[in-house]
Amino acid sequence: MGSEAVPTAARSAPLRLCADGTAIVHLDRPGAGTARALLETIAERGPRDGHTALYQIHEESLWQAAARGRAPAPRAVLATLASASPLPVPAALARRIEGALTRTASLRLYADATGALWLARTEAGDTLDLRSLARTAAVRDCLLGAATPDRAPVRPDRRYALRAALLRLGYPVRDMGAAAAAGRAVRVREDAQTPRPYQVAATEALFAQPAGGVVVLPCGAGKTLVGVLAIARSGVPALVVVPHHEAASQWRACLLGQTGLSPADVRVYRGPGDVAPVTLVTYAMLATRSGDARPHLRRLAERTWSIVVFDEVHLLPAPVFALSAVLPAQRRLGLSATLVREDGHQGDVLALVGPVVYALEGAALEQAGFLARATCEEVRVPLPEDLREQYLRETAARRLRMAADNPAKDGVAARLVSDHAASPCLVLGQYLSQLERLGQRLGAPVVTGRSPREERERLYAAFRAGALGCLVLSKVGNLAVDLPAASVAIQVSGSFGSRQEEAQRLGRVLRPKPDGGEARFYSLVTAQSREVAFAAHRARYLVAQGYGYTVRDAGGLQ
Repeated sequence: MGSEAVPTAARSAPLRLCADGTAIVHLDRPGAGTARALLETIAERGPRDGHTALYQIHEESLWQAAARGRAPAPRAVLATLASASPLPVPAALARRIEGALTRTASLRLYADATGALWLARTEAGDTLDLRSLARTAAVRDCLLGAATPDRAPVRPDRRYALRAALLRLGYPVRDMGAAAAAGRAVRVREDAQTPRPYQVAATEALFAQPAGGVVVLPCGAGKTLVGVLAIARSGVPALVVVPHHEAASQWRACLLGQTGLSPADVRVYRGPGDVAPVTLVTYAMLATRSGDARPHLRRLAERTWSIVVFDEVHLLPAPVFALSAVLPAQRRLGLSATLVREDGHQGDVLALVGPVVYALEGAALEQAGFLARATCEEVRVPLPEDLREQYLRETAARRLRMAADNPAKDGVAARLVSDHAASPCLVLGQYLSQLERLGQRLGAPVVTGRSPREERERLYAAFRAGALGCLVLSKVGNLAVDLPAASVAIQVSGSFGSRQEEAQRLGRVLRPKPDGGEARFYSLVTAQSREVAFAAHRARYLVAQGYGYTVRDAGGLQ
């Protein structure tokens, strides 16, 4: 759009809109605050600097806003956008906004006085005939009987499967919640850790939604305490689904330290006798098969929980984890550091758990002093001369592996560990042979998925106590590992351009430091390889979250 096509008086308008949903706000222009306030509600936030802020309006962001009850009516949204833009809202974008917001307000799930579950259209969906939706096999399989134009009876055990099916059809459902489970209250201990203001706000936001939702906080911000507060408010029985047994141990310690629950009240599920007022179970245990059945999932689905908490909820859309959709609960809570997924399935969380009800970026918590200030640096490492010719002859897949496993990274990693010898350091990577090689060079223990659980817990405890200054971690270090002492992370290889992994790994060093010192996050990237493009993809995500990011050559580090 050339400036000659825009009237002079309109050139100071703060908003520029594209047909694909990209929105740029010029922060120093009149009306920018109003435009930005709307976009914070209906759009996904992107990179910004001191002069502009970038947003992306897409169906999922519109669905999230409508599901939270925060989106204005479609006409009001379009009017606000039009008033802030020098040109009319692109017609394709206007249709997308109106369609997404209208469809999200069209359907609701509710239980009647008898406890029967119904799918019903709302006043906003008065032109929708539920019989047409019921002709879809995925929807029909979730119903108890024939649909009328206005409503349809729903199988209670297919509640979340129905939500997922309708979402794929473009109709997110407003779930009014399940019947209350019979249980008992949970007392918070008087000597418990005082929750931070944002943890209280996240809990309040969860209970403002009838069926629950997702809380997104960076690693180190205390998501587990949000879950414990939610369990205390919901009462028990409660179920917490975690990625691995180390996470279950951390949850158990937090529950016992924060509440009046006894050790017998909080059990890690390993079999039929382990169901307790608060039951902790891994995703893998839920998915375990015995013949054609999943006995643990079936057993835990036999009771209605006051609340089901999904730790690291971004794992949930994976097909095997989506089995947990059958777990009945009055309320669901998802916890995650980031919902981004490179496969684009993060929208499934909206169906299987609920909308994002509360989110804070790491940079905001840094400024408030709740997280350590982080410095992110990409270090470009050349491939050794004797490998360059071989690299050029290899297939694309083999080049990726050679770049990730670049042996020159070993010396750079060793130099960085030496430069930060006084700081607890984590070396993080993807390939076991590379990690074993680094462990030998650094004289540091290596923790992988093959490490026995007792060995892992012993090494984590030694690192927390200061007896170990460096640990080398495979992908087991990505999720729910409590290593608050770590202040330096060196990433030598990873899952290509995974933003989710980047957020998790950065989070390993974000806990506040006793001396108020900075956290340092290094990514070692092979120069002139596809790793550079993957790193750029991850870097854009970190910059959008408010982190600084610099790039330099390995230079004197080798």
